[in-house]
Amino acid sequence: MDEIPIFVYERLLVNRKRMALFVVPIFIFLLAVISLLAFETKKPLIAFFGFFIFIIPFLFLKRIRKLFTKKIRLDFYADHFSMAVFNIKTTSQEEMNDFKWDDIDAYGVTFPTIEYTTLKLYFKGGNKLAMTMQGESDKSGKPEKNVISDKLYEIISSYNAAASRDKPINFSPAFLATKGGIVFIVGLSALFLIAIILHLLYNSKPLPITLILGLGSFMQILVKRKKDMEMYKKFGMK
Repeated sequence: MDEIPIFVYERLLVNRKRMALFVVPIFIFLLAVISLLAFETKKPLIAFFGFFIFIIPFLFLKRIRKLFTKKIRLDFYADHFSMAVFNIKTTSQEEMNDFKWDDIDAYGVTFPTIEYTTLKLYFKGGNKLAMTMQGESDKSGKPEKNVISDKLYEIISSYNAAASRDKPINFSPAFLATKGGIVFIVGLSALFLIAIILHLLYNSKPLPITLILGLGSFMQILVKRKKDMEMYKKFGMK
């Protein structure tokens, strides 16, 4: 009789690295062509209309993403878990792997965007496995963000309690929740402060739009750190 998994997690697996390697060169090529034409013809209108050409790939981003998307099924058990990858069109199985909890040193769950969830596993041998999965919604329409993090924490906590070993499987925080993340934020804060002071000292005009947009992005980083810290306090801190 086959063993029944404690928890089954099925999602769409997106290879974001390969997709980036495909999309980024296209953007760079279009930007270079548009800039070259505007420079050679001395006509700014080419750059203006070129901007609309530049955003064309964004219109096909969903179709491009399908090229790098597969279906993944994770079956979690008390002492191991299995990962099966399927072709999204033919539904045929392309990959099957089993991982023992004994071989895992730490794990982490992050949410790069509202749409994606990334599960990271750090093995004792030094290898790392990262899986970026497209999230789904429950019946109420709310994203099921905490499903994998909560369930995985329960399973690993039970394993840690039952295992007779010195070092349990720990939760690895996201970068912004680490000391390196703090250094990054402090350094970025100092750069923005210097830029604002220099602008106020040597320029009577209002803050440039680029600096305002930069400050907006910085605030998003702070919000992201707050969420990452909440995750770390919930699953990592004892």
